[in-house]
Amino acid sequence: MRIKDEKTKHHYEIIKADEIADNGFAQPSFIDCSKMYLIPIDDTVDLNRLSHRSITNDLKNRIDKRIDMLKCIGEHSVYSILLDDFKRWNLKAKK
Repeated sequence: MRIKDEKTKHHYEIIKADEIADNGFAQPSFIDCSKMYLIPIDDTVDLNRLSHRSITNDLKNRIDKRIDMLKCIGEHSVYSILLDDFKRWNLKAKK
């Protein structure tokens, strides 16, 4: 998998071909490490009802390092998502 935008390709951690299945992906993929979403989860939500992907420690460490690097160079953004919007978009998670 290749990211075509030269200006932002360093924002992404690529899931390598040999680790796709180990990390719960069905096809080649990537993680955009330049964005973080804050959601005020409360007791009206059960995250265990959502489909989960588990990732290997190696991939988690690579993602964490890339996020830290992007924060250091000022290319990391944090967005807020309202709880009501999260529940509307993730109906399975509602209690």
